[in-house]
Amino acid sequence: MPAGRWWHGNEPELDVVSFNGSGTKALVGEAKWSEKPYSLKEVRRLSQDLVARPVPAHFPPVAARVLFLSSKAANVPSFVEGVEIVDAESLVN
Repeated sequence: MPAGRWWHGNEPELDVVSFNGSGTKALVGEAKWSEKPYSLKEVRRLSQDLVARPVPAHFPPVAARVLFLSSKAANVPSFVEGVEIVDAESLVN
Protein backbone atom coordinates (compact mmCIF):
# COMPACT_ATOMS: atom_id res chain seq x y z
CA MET A 1 0.00 0.00 0.00
CA PRO A 2 1.16 3.58 -0.46
CA ALA A 3 3.09 4.97 2.46
CA GLY A 4 1.54 7.66 4.61
CA ARG A 5 1.73 9.33 7.99
CA TRP A 6 0.01 7.90 11.08
CA TRP A 7 -1.34 9.94 13.95
CA HIS A 8 -4.52 8.94 15.72
CA GLY A 9 -5.71 10.10 19.14
CA ASN A 10 -3.21 9.28 21.89
CA GLU A 11 -1.31 6.71 19.82
CA PRO A 12 2.29 7.48 18.87
CA GLU A 13 2.85 9.55 15.74
CA LEU A 14 4.65 7.76 12.91
CA ASP A 15 6.08 9.67 9.94
CA VAL A 16 5.94 6.71 7.53
CA VAL A 17 3.54 3.76 7.60
CA SER A 18 2.84 1.19 4.92
CA PHE A 19 1.53 -2.38 4.71
CA ASN A 20 2.29 -5.21 2.32
CA GLY A 21 -0.44 -6.28 -0.11
CA SER A 22 -1.75 -9.08 2.12
CA GLY A 23 -1.79 -6.87 5.22
CA THR A 24 0.43 -9.24 7.21
CA LYS A 25 3.46 -6.95 7.52
CA ALA A 26 3.90 -3.28 8.27
CA LEU A 27 6.65 -0.76 7.75
CA VAL A 28 6.84 1.98 10.37
CA GLY A 29 9.36 4.74 10.12
CA GLU A 30 10.62 8.08 11.24
CA ALA A 31 11.98 10.75 8.90
CA LYS A 32 14.61 13.25 10.05
CA TRP A 33 16.30 16.11 8.22
CA SER A 34 19.44 17.98 9.22
CA GLU A 35 21.99 20.17 7.47
CA LYS A 36 24.76 18.00 8.95
CA PRO A 37 25.11 14.21 8.78
CA TYR A 38 23.65 12.28 11.71
CA SER A 39 26.34 10.75 13.93
CA LEU A 40 26.28 7.15 15.13
CA LYS A 41 25.36 8.39 18.62
CA GLU A 42 22.40 10.36 17.25
CA VAL A 43 21.28 7.42 15.07
CA ARG A 44 21.43 5.07 18.06
CA ARG A 45 19.20 7.41 20.08
CA LEU A 46 16.72 7.87 17.23
CA SER A 47 16.65 4.10 16.60
CA GLN A 48 16.05 3.34 20.27
CA ASP A 49 13.22 5.89 20.32
CA LEU A 50 11.61 4.28 17.27
CA VAL A 51 11.90 0.76 18.72
CA ALA A 52 10.38 1.95 22.01
CA ARG A 53 7.40 3.48 20.22
CA PRO A 54 4.64 0.86 20.18
CA VAL A 55 3.06 -0.14 16.89
CA PRO A 56 -0.71 0.54 17.00
CA ALA A 57 -2.63 -2.54 18.18
CA HIS A 58 -4.60 -3.00 14.96
CA PHE A 59 -1.45 -2.97 12.77
CA PRO A 60 -0.02 -6.30 11.54
CA PRO A 61 2.07 -8.06 14.20
CA VAL A 62 5.23 -8.00 12.06
CA ALA A 63 6.61 -4.49 11.66
CA ALA A 64 9.88 -3.46 10.04
CA ARG A 65 11.24 -0.24 11.48
CA VAL A 66 13.08 2.22 9.24
CA LEU A 67 14.81 5.50 10.00
CA PHE A 68 14.94 7.82 6.97
CA LEU A 69 17.72 10.43 7.25
CA SER A 70 18.89 13.31 5.09
CA SER A 71 22.48 12.06 5.55
CA LYS A 72 24.52 9.98 7.96
CA ALA A 73 28.14 9.81 9.07
CA ALA A 74 30.36 7.31 7.25
CA ASN A 75 30.57 5.03 10.31
CA VAL A 76 26.79 4.55 10.61
CA PRO A 77 25.85 1.00 9.54
CA SER A 78 22.73 -0.03 7.62
CA PHE A 79 21.06 -1.41 10.76
CA VAL A 80 21.22 0.08 14.26
CA GLU A 81 19.28 -1.35 17.22
CA GLY A 82 17.26 -3.48 14.77
CA VAL A 83 16.23 -0.42 12.73
CA GLU A 84 17.13 -0.11 9.05
CA ILE A 85 18.93 3.16 8.35
CA VAL A 86 18.23 4.76 4.97
CA ASP A 87 19.72 8.06 3.88
CA ALA A 88 18.81 10.25 0.90
CA GLU A 89 21.92 9.23 -1.04
CA SER A 90 21.07 5.52 -0.82
CA LEU A 91 17.52 6.23 -2.04
CA VAL A 92 18.76 8.16 -5.06
CA ASN A 93 21.45 5.62 -5.95
